Amino acid sequence: MDVARTKRWKATETVLKRACAALPPPTLAVRAQFEASITQFREYVSHNELGLAFDELCLAAELVNCRGAVWRDLERAAEFMSLSDRAQEMRKRFLNAPVGET
Repeated sequence: MDVARTKRWKATETVLKRACAALPPPTLAVRAQFEASITQFREYVSHNELGLAFDELCLAAELVNCRGAVWRDLERAAEFMSLSDRAQEMRKRFLNAPVGET
C-alpha cells in the first residue's frame, strides 16, 4: 500500500472517530436506531470499511441535533474518500448546523 493512501485512510478514520465522539446523545424516540447505527459504524471501522462506516455515521448524525463540527468532520472524511457529492452535502449540513447551546 502506498504511503499517500495509508495517510488518507488514517486521516479518514481519525475524522470519522472524532465526529462520532462529538455526536450528542439521542432522544429516547430514536435511541435504538441511533445505537444500532453507531454499533454498525464501529464494526465497519474495525474492518477498515470506511465508506460503509461513513454512511452509518451519517445516518446516526441525522437522528440527533448535531453541531457544525460533526458535519465538518464528515465533510473532511468524504473529501479524503473522494466522495465529492457527499462532501458537498456535508458542507450544506455544516452551514445549516445550529450555533450556540442546544
